[in-house]
Parts: sequence; structure tokens; C-alpha cells
Amino acid sequence: MRQQRTLRHAIGCAGVGLHSGARVALTLRPAAEGSGIRFRRVDRPGSPILPARVHNLVVANGTVGLEHHSGARVQMIEHLLAALSVCEIDNLLIDISAPELPAMDGSARPFVLLIECAGTVEQDQPVPRFELLQPIAVSSSSGYARLEPARRLELVVDSPAGMQGQAFTITVSPEACKSDLVDARAVSVVGAPRSGGRADEAARHEALVALGALALVPAKIDARYVARGADAALRCQLLRRLLADYGKWRLTGSAGQATGWRHTATAAAAHLAHAS
Repeated sequence: MRQQRTLRHAIGCAGVGLHSGARVALTLRPAAEGSGIRFRRVDRPGSPILPARVHNLVVANGTVGLEHHSGARVQMIEHLLAALSVCEIDNLLIDISAPELPAMDGSARPFVLLIECAGTVEQDQPVPRFELLQPIAVSSSSGYARLEPARRLELVVDSPAGMQGQAFTITVSPEACKSDLVDARAVSVVGAPRSGGRADEAARHEALVALGALALVPAKIDARYVARGADAALRCQLLRRLLADYGKWRLTGSAGQATGWRHTATAAAAHLAHAS
């Protein structure tokens, strides 16, 4: 079990939001162990903080985001969260000056490079371990997404609905993801596969955003993610189902993230039982 990590130094960048077209300033700041990943909308009164947690999830413009009770939102978080997962960053405060992260080049590579430039530092608390005990699945008219028990985190993803291309499979590790995953680009950003792009580019990008969504689980995940035609809404539905199906997984570790996840999961399971 590895120790938690944060950045060694604060580092920033700027870019343009894909949907808003607005210029966005982004600053990644080191954070204390057990605090998790948090976004801070520095352009809003009071600079509201949005923890990267499943119960804050919203979907808009086909992307995953977070919403504060004040109405403040942060959208298009998947690429950054995937980069943090690949670089094994567990605690971070992210200042953002707009409701949408910069699109950069449409991949997670620029965020990985930013993290590597800042450097990382190991912290005292261990990372909790999330072990899936039974399969969890959701589906819609367009596709499905499920999690299956496995000894390591694996992603098995087909091309999005209506798109041609090969399927993609990866066993998640920093080395494998930096080599084969983080540079996958969204067609909505680049318009078409880049020159010399891989036949499984669309499926690779689906795997990338799935990794970003799974980063909302504050633990090292041992499970296999399998999906076909799964959009942002279906990925969020899977995470909410995961949170509510409290008896189908086991979380071990003494970190603050694990405690918070357990408490939220207990409340979600009770709510689901009451609603049914």
C-alpha cells in the first residue's frame, strides 16, 4: 500500500474553456494529507470549495462536473482527475477562475506535464484500498458500464456509440497510462483524429474519461471497468450505484478520505433503502 502524495510546489497554467470559449486560469496547490482533491472557484463570492466527491456530481454538455450548494459549478474535470490518478496525487487544492477547466489540447497530457514540473512529495498517511466484492452494472438505451471484481484496476472500453474504431484495454499503472492513455484526445476538441492517430483513439479517450470518473473514489481501486457506449451520465450513474451498494465492496485504510467515503456510502445506502 503506497503513501498519499501531493505536489511539492504550486503551479499554474491558463487556457480556454471548450464550451464557454472563456479564458481560464488554473492553479494546483499542495494540500494536507487526508484532505482529498478539492476545487476552489476563486472568481465567485466567498471562493466556494467543491470537493471531488460522488455526491457533488453533475453532468452538463456531455461532461462530468461538480456542484456546490451555492450553485457554483466546475465542469470538464475528467482529464485533470485522470492526470492526478496517473501521477498518484491524492491531496490537492485547485484554484479555478471560471466554471470550466481549460480544454488544453483535448487530452490529459498537458496536466501530467504540469504535475511533473511541480514535483510530488510523499505524505504520512497510506492510501485506502477499495476492493470490489460483487459486480455492479448500469445500462441505458445507448450502452452499459459495469465494475467487476479484479486484483488490479483494469479498463476495458469499446468505441463510443455511433463511432468506428477498435476496443481498448489497459491495466492501470503510471507507466502504462503515461505511455498509452494520457495523450488520447476527444474528437469534440480536435474535430477529427490527428494525423497518424491510432485506430482505437476513440476508445482510448473513453478509457481516459472513465479513469477520471473513477478518481472520485478516494482509494486505490481493485476492479475491472467494462463499458460500451457509456456517456458521462451513465458513468455518473455507475458511481452513484457503487456508492449506494454498500455491501458489494470493502474499503480498508485509516485515511480521512476512507472515513468520509464510508460515511457518505452509509447515508446513500440508507436513502436508497428508504426510497424503495
